[in-house]
Amino acid sequence: MSYLLMQEEAQCRLQACAQDTECQEATWRPLARQVDDALKCKADRLLLTSSGLGNGEKEVVSKSITIEATPGLPLPAILNCGLATRQPGRGPQTVLTLRRVRLQRPDQSQPLLEVGAGTACELYDCFVEGGIKLCEGARAKLIRTQIQGFGGAGISGRAFNCLSLLACTISDCADDGLLLRHGKADVVDCTINNSGQSGLVFGPGQWQLMGSTVSGSGQYGLWAEADAMVSCRPLNAKCSLHFLSCLRAVFNVFASCTG
Repeated sequence: MSYLLMQEEAQCRLQACAQDTECQEATWRPLARQVDDALKCKADRLLLTSSGLGNGEKEVVSKSITIEATPGLPLPAILNCGLATRQPGRGPQTVLTLRRVRLQRPDQSQPLLEVGAGTACELYDCFVEGGIKLCEGARAKLIRTQIQGFGGAGISGRAFNCLSLLACTISDCADDGLLLRHGKADVVDCTINNSGQSGLVFGPGQWQLMGSTVSGSGQYGLWAEADAMVSCRPLNAKCSLHFLSCLRAVFNVFASCTG
């Protein structure tokens, strides 16, 4: 069942059906309230129309929900707001799922999406005009998603649970493409290009790269710190790799790298 968000010129109204619930509400209402309304309708997802949702402010999601573009839209629906997930004191883990959504907002000083402590987020076929931050114990999965043009690192995380990237692109970030410490990540068939600093920065943790390309970095293609365990199979790095001399990790690098 779905909760459909639509722009109403005269008034907003709520409709519920026994089998296929569709609820209509004006797009200016806070996202958290619309999630609550959807769950009251026993719907498990919000459908965005082409007019999108949000007024540029940060929205907090503390209940599991899927937000996706209405089927048939030619382009991803727009969420013009920052998003942050939060875990209630008790209850099941908060899982936010985004499908065919474009995340954007004027303020680029903070990450556009913050995956809060102990929560999870999944993005499918999305476009993120900003960065993503992973908090302590957070999980994230991104598939066929683009992250572009953030003033910091494309994806940053410390003491998080795990990150999975498949067929994603991270480009034109002012700092590092990925800046990850004390966690684990699988990066498969991804492209990281035009990072202002290093394409990939890995601190202590377990990091696996498969079939990915790193190019156009301002500093290093891959910077691995002490106690980073990095497996690259293969990595096409069109810039230099850097491993600290005190590194106590095992590397399997099957790539010819130029620097």
